[in-house]
Amino acid sequence: MGNDCYTGRGIWVGNQPPFGSFPEHYIQIQVTDSAGQSSSKQLCLVAYYPTPQVVSVSPSTVPFDGQPHTITVTGTNFRSNAAVYPFSFSNNPVTTTFVNSTTLTFVIVPSGTTFPKSTYKLWIVQPYSDVSNMDQTLTIY
Repeated sequence: MGNDCYTGRGIWVGNQPPFGSFPEHYIQIQVTDSAGQSSSKQLCLVAYYPTPQVVSVSPSTVPFDGQPHTITVTGTNFRSNAAVYPFSFSNNPVTTTFVNSTTLTFVIVPSGTTFPKSTYKLWIVQPYSDVSNMDQTLTIY
């Protein structure tokens, strides 16, 4: 039996959308009554981690020039499996580099097909925790 248990706003355990495949953890519970009849059920075993918080994005603006730009996301509660999502662009994360629990980086190349001119809300997704705040932005001008 699969373990596709919804665990909170935007977070899934198992291999279900919207955020990909994370390890499955579950336990089997068996209950037996006084007549000796029993029934078992598989239950989700969810480990919660603190919610990541984005404090700043630097630089917060980059030119639409076709050149690579390294963006630094500063905040709290980042883990090594964190992924940065540019909201409003796609349902795919950018390749994210974990620096430490307060810093993530990623590289973008603004272009018409990958990152068109726009303002993107950035949010962090990591398994077994809630998604981050979405009030920090990156503008491509």
